[in-house]
Amino acid sequence: MKNIYNLTKILLKNNFAKTKIKSKLGQILLYLFIFMYIAGIMIYISVEAITALKIVNQQGLYITVCLFGIVMVSLIRSIFTSINVLYFSKDTEYILPFPINPKCILISKINILLLYEYIIEIFIGLIPMITFGVLEGAGILYYIMMIIILILLPIVPILLSSFIVILIMKFTNIIKNKDFVQYISVAICMVFVIALQILIGGVNGEVTTNQIEEMVIKANGLIEMYSKNFITLDPVMKAIMNFNNIEGLKNIAIFILETILIYAIMIHISSKLYLKGLVGVSYGAKTKNKKNSNNSVNIKTNKTSTAYIKKEFKTLIKNPIYFMQCILPPILFPVIFSLPIYFSITGVNDMDLPEMSEMMSVVNTPNGIGIILCLIEFMFIFNFIALTAISRDGKNSIFMKYIPIPLYKQCIYKIVPSIILNFIPILYTIIVAIVLLKLNIISAICIFIISGLLNIFESYIMILVDLNRPKLEWTTEYAVVKQNFNMLYQMTFGTIAILGFAVFGNLIKNTIIITLIYSILFLICIYLVNRYIKNNEVKLFKKIVL
Repeated sequence: MKNIYNLTKILLKNNFAKTKIKSKLGQILLYLFIFMYIAGIMIYISVEAITALKIVNQQGLYITVCLFGIVMVSLIRSIFTSINVLYFSKDTEYILPFPINPKCILISKINILLLYEYIIEIFIGLIPMITFGVLEGAGILYYIMMIIILILLPIVPILLSSFIVILIMKFTNIIKNKDFVQYISVAICMVFVIALQILIGGVNGEVTTNQIEEMVIKANGLIEMYSKNFITLDPVMKAIMNFNNIEGLKNIAIFILETILIYAIMIHISSKLYLKGLVGVSYGAKTKNKKNSNNSVNIKTNKTSTAYIKKEFKTLIKNPIYFMQCILPPILFPVIFSLPIYFSITGVNDMDLPEMSEMMSVVNTPNGIGIILCLIEFMFIFNFIALTAISRDGKNSIFMKYIPIPLYKQCIYKIVPSIILNFIPILYTIIVAIVLLKLNIISAICIFIISGLLNIFESYIMILVDLNRPKLEWTTEYAVVKQNFNMLYQMTFGTIAILGFAVFGNLIKNTIIITLIYSILFLICIYLVNRYIKNNEVKLFKKIVL
């Protein structure tokens, strides 16, 4: 146990060693303000959602969504991070020569993955559950259960994704290309996640209409229908909904025992396979051999803008870490997040329920458009391309000052991939809303215009953040995204936009008017930020030095 604690502490220090936060009062206050602001937004959203669901006796469904979100975020995030933390981190080559049990190394690295998830849990789990407890007048037993649940809930998803990665990496002696190993690992894990959601949806699809109607009428009945398909989520929901009686204590005990049992089995099996894959990666893996079998050089000339944008896309696609952290989330997250919604809606779509009809009728109002825009902005938060546009080049970013392209234009070229990738969740969300929620064409066009302008404006703001706080000194590409505190600024911008859409959707009742207001506002903002970059390009690039 002592070895695990010491190794975890060393690994944690190594993971954050390059994140230099000066202990200035101003910076501390800034981070405190960002935290309080995001917490305030989450409290506001929680209060509104719980109050709305309380009308139909389904307020517990909000906690189900939050806990399900924790499970899915833990599973998805660990897919992208576990392969790097477990195998491709720089500390691996230093740890291996020491006489440390492979199980200790594995547990310590799993602890690092858990610590990352606990930070996210504060916003999507802790704050909503505290808000729920306050609104429901819960006692001290509820908060004790809440702490136990939040500590243990991410463990199983992280172990599951890590186990899949470890199984794949066991074949490192066969697959020796490091880049290919990372691509194939993520592909298999993502197929597993999507297949899991489809399987769950299929199970829910077998529920009869009468059963669904009974669940909707019954207080918090939908929780029973949707949580029973998860081995750890079912007792969690039963415990939290029965926190003041013996049923709650029984289910929290079941949850603890299930988690301990799964943890012990998965760690035991994984540790048997882990060392061989780790040694294979450290001493046997190699990157692609970039040899040109043809001595002739085929040179193609392109427009400067086209060539620069192609270069940015090639950097993102050819580097597996950038591909997994920047390209995949905007493409896959809309699909993953929409599958539970699809199965839920198709399960009740044919029923004549007043509550459901009322919810469906809201979609073509300014309030409904605001909700869809909030969902789109939420997915924008997972696009880190503009936020890391300068940092990805590291110390090579100094060459931006020497090539014969104005710095102002280089900024524009660097955010183009971000803008293009963000149109995927925009179009996907609109199509899903048209098919499932009967969104009309006028509302769809309004959403497309507003979200498209927001996309451009947000990309401009994010590259300004990266120019002001570039992370140019890093030892691994993984640190550019996952160890970059600039993510707080993107999250803050996203919460401001979400709050704005939620508030204005309730205040303004005309779809055309609200579209004109948003369009004019974003066009003015884009013009001003574009002009600011053009007039201050030298000043903005002053931190890009050797």
